[in-house]
Amino acid sequence: MAFEMRCHQRILKVCRKDKITNNSIRDKVQRKLQLFGHMCRMPDKRLIKPITLGTVDRDRHRGRPPRRWVDDIVYWRGRPLPEVVWLAADREEWRRDVRAA
Repeated sequence: MAFEMRCHQRILKVCRKDKITNNSIRDKVQRKLQLFGHMCRMPDKRLIKPITLGTVDRDRHRGRPPRRWVDDIVYWRGRPLPEVVWLAADREEWRRDVRAA
């Protein structure tokens, strides 16, 4: 449990000195997962969906690829992005998965 909280703190970029409770960190993680599920169920024509999922074509600068918002979701679920998006499309299944986290 302590290792999991340290991982969540690192992902959310929260320092121990910030004195944020574990419950508030868990709430932030759960809210992020719920928002991801909501965005996956949106129609494809909504602009936020391709931007968040990284399907917009653009030129990249040289160097390390930037960390995307969706990378945290993939890391937390331990599955590839298409599988996570497919899972989030089913609202009831996604709710069970988020609550289990």
